[in-house]
Amino acid sequence: MATSPDSAPVLSKRGGARIGRSFWLALNVSYPFARLHVYPDRVELQTIVGAIILPRAVVTAVRRERGIFSTGVRFQHEALRVPRFVLFWTRSSREILETLARFGFPVAEHS
Repeated sequence: MATSPDSAPVLSKRGGARIGRSFWLALNVSYPFARLHVYPDRVELQTIVGAIILPRAVVTAVRRERGIFSTGVRFQHEALRVPRFVLFWTRSSREILETLARFGFPVAEHS
């Protein structure tokens, strides 16, 4: 189910992000400086330092991640030119996970 680049996302949320090699070796972008856009065939994470695009085909797992003060949605993937650790901090993790599952993203059952 491909979409054109100018099509509207099915869900957009503002939040924070943590992006890098691992949880500890990552750049943290606090709320409201990150925005997640969910499309039927990809997710786009835009931050003040750049954007990450993950086509559904490279996403291997999506799960809820709990931090000390926050909850987020973590994207595990096989994209070569994208940092290994991609986490979107949000208060809407359930809505995001349900939307991703509806469009065939591999959402972990115990999220």
